[in-house]
Amino acid sequence: MAEEAARGREPEASGGKLGSPDPEHQPPGRDRETRDRERKAPSRAPMRLTEEEFESVKRYLLLDILLRVTDHDLRALDASWVKMRRAYRTLLLAIQDRILREMAGLRHLFRKAGIRIYAQQRDRGGLTAWFACRGYHHRISLLAAFIRAQGEDIVLEYLRPDRLRAEDSGAFTRLPKAQKSRLPGEPDG
Repeated sequence: MAEEAARGREPEASGGKLGSPDPEHQPPGRDRETRDRERKAPSRAPMRLTEEEFESVKRYLLLDILLRVTDHDLRALDASWVKMRRAYRTLLLAIQDRILREMAGLRHLFRKAGIRIYAQQRDRGGLTAWFACRGYHHRISLLAAFIRAQGEDIVLEYLRPDRLRAEDSGAFTRLPKAQKSRLPGEPDG
């Protein structure tokens, strides 16, 4: 007890607390550096960009372009003398709303995954974007033809009714009682 008081500690009736920093109460061979290393998380290989994250970045870039295209189409529609302007405008605004909601969801995913798109360069050939994911830098290039085709697919996906979206897109080609068109009296075959 006198030794403990001399060291600046209060005497303890139980002979020491669990987890006390006193070296007498630590297992032999464990110094401070060893304990600090053991407390840290085990070193693992860094987690690379997953396929899902890559597809999310690609989808976000496509949606960003589609947002600009629909905005351009709205301005062109307002300046034209189209007969059903209000109906077309409503459709384009609904598409823009869906694009914005999906982009917000992707941005939330990016924050959770540590993804940041920090540069984009557009030219006649397409789009090149640079992004970082958990400290690793990546580049993605999308050709103009690919952007156009994928953009049309996304817009068509948005315009399909919910019941058709859930089914296969080729559901109408596999009708069980579908027959070829033929003239009456013409033999099968």
